[in-house]
Formats: sequence, C-alpha cells, structure tokens
Amino acid sequence: MPAIINFLQQTGFYMFGQDGNWKCLIMIAISFILMYLAIVKGFEPLLLLPISFGMLCTNLPGADMFHEILFAGGHVHWDLFGGTPVTASFIAEMSESGVSDAVLAPYFQQLLASAQEAFGADTIQQVASEVMAAAGGTISEFTAQAQAVAQAEQAAAVYGMELAGPTVNLGLLDVLYLGVKLGIYPCLIFMGVGSMTDFGPLIANPKSLLLGAAAQLGIFMTYVGTQLLGFTSQESSSIGIIGGADGPTAIFVTTRLAPHLLGPIAVAAYSYMALVPVIQPPIMKALTTKEERKIVMKPLRQVSKKEKIIFPIMITVFVALLVASWFHMPGGLFLLVILGYGTMLMLHIPVAERVFKPYLID
Repeated sequence: MPAIINFLQQTGFYMFGQDGNWKCLIMIAISFILMYLAIVKGFEPLLLLPISFGMLCTNLPGADMFHEILFAGGHVHWDLFGGTPVTASFIAEMSESGVSDAVLAPYFQQLLASAQEAFGADTIQQVASEVMAAAGGTISEFTAQAQAVAQAEQAAAVYGMELAGPTVNLGLLDVLYLGVKLGIYPCLIFMGVGSMTDFGPLIANPKSLLLGAAAQLGIFMTYVGTQLLGFTSQESSSIGIIGGADGPTAIFVTTRLAPHLLGPIAVAAYSYMALVPVIQPPIMKALTTKEERKIVMKPLRQVSKKEKIIFPIMITVFVALLVASWFHMPGGLFLLVILGYGTMLMLHIPVAERVFKPYLID
C-alpha cells in the first residue's frame, strides 16, 4: 500500500494540488484554446501550434522539461549544462542579483541540509542572523541563509569536505531554449521568411514601401505607452518591438535589453501576429465601406527573375555598409545564403528551379 501511495503522489494529477500548481491548469486551458484556434479555425497554425504545445508541455507538473536556473540572471550557465553541481556560492550570487527565490529554493534545500548536517542547524542560523544584521535588513531571509551556507561551503573546503549540491537534469526545452538565448532562432526565421518572400509587388510598386515604414509607428506608440505604465527604458524598448509585428526582432532585442521579459514578449509577439485574422476584420469594417472593400486592385507589372535576385542582394549589401558592425554577425551569413541562392537561380540549376519556381514569375 505505501508503494501505491508513493506512486500516486509522484503523478502529475496529485501535483496539480501542490505548491500553487493549480495555476498550471489555467495555462493548460489557454494552450488548448490556442490549439483550437490553430487547428479548427486555421489561425496561423505554424505559429500557434508550436506556441500552444510548448505551453502545454512546460505546464505539466512533474514534467521537468525546463529549468529556469540554467538561465538565471539572464545568462547561460554552461557549467550547470555540463553536469556541475549547483553550489551555495552560486545560489547566493544569483539571489543577490535579484533572481526569484522560487527559482533557487528547490536547489538550495539540499545544500542547506548538507550544511546543517556538517556544522549544525544552530550554527547556520546564527551565521545567517549575523549576515542579515550586517546588511542592515536590506536583504531577504533567503539571501542571508544562502550567504551563510556559502560561508559554510568555503569552511568545508578548508577541511577537505564538500557539501553535496544537486545537479540539473536537462529537459528538452532547456536545450531548445538555447536557440533563443544565443539568438539562433531569429536568424533562422529571417532566413526562412526571406527566402520565401516574394518581393515582386514591392519592386513593381516602390511606393508600398511607405506602408511598411508606417507600421513602425506602432513601435513608438507602444514604447510611449509602456513608459507611462512605469516600465524602464530597456523594458519599453523590448515591448515596443511587438508593435512592429516582428517576432524575431522582438526576441533578439529582448535578449539584449530585458532578458527577464523574454518569455512573455515572445508569446505576446507571436500570438498577436497569429491572431491578426481575428483583430483586423472588425477594424477594416469600421474604417471602410462595403463598396470600398469591393475595389479590386489593379494587376502590377510583371517583375523579372533577375530583378528579384538583384533586389535582396543590393539591400543586404547596403545595410551591411550602413551598419558595418552588424556584418560580422548573422548578416554575413544572410548575404552568403542570398548570393548562393541567387547564383543557383541565375545558372538555372534544376534543384534551385524546383525549389523557387513556385515563387517566381518569369
């Protein structure tokens, strides 16, 4: 019987009622709503399905697919990825830098138990009280305990002892999240979207460039709004990029300016773009008449294949020269890819023809 009870207590069903995990049910419900919109309603399934599935997986209690401590403080802690045990010094440093106690506490408990076993619970508590008093009450009780255990860890090392620290068992999302932190995904997305984009309408009607430029007003309006709501300049800049309807750029800017907001901003940016079919129709109906919506756009002139190849190459070279420091980063790779694709198309290699023919007008 005890074995059965122990098994039941390790299931996700039991964990839903523990430590505020009921909140996970709300996120799971939202993930199902997004799945419904993607599958049944067809609202940007390539965006909403991965987002909703990720929400579902990360909010299953006990799944242990993502460990925030690996990215605590906005940095990738490669030593923890390599299996190095979590130390009390690391916990104390992260706590002082503002990392949430909820993130650090699960790993700290084992270190605290080891320190209490080696030096006694009263000794650790006394050191923690002294640390708190020395700080004048400006640090939390958790931070004071972490610093006390860190001192115990150093004392143990002097006597050739080592406090047993926990290791992090990598989850699938830990590995996938590296692509976000290292800026890999924005590059891949831009390359994929760029290679599929038909620049024909823009080349045929250059004035339409002004419409794209006008979309950037959303960035500045969002920035001003978030400033009024009390966000910092870095946070407002990261949130403002959502107004430009550009998910990859939102991710990239946030990793540089406000990494602690990366999760909410990424979800908001892509959810916003995926829900455009829901947001736009009522706005269009409110601002236009039925007759205006029936107006058929005049067909544009046909754009040659050569123009479509030269245009992105010229733009890439121009931007590389305009922002020279950018070129040694993904920009150089972008240019090489574009040049490679362009060369294949110019030479009429069969593989390139099969890949790009649906997107080109002869």
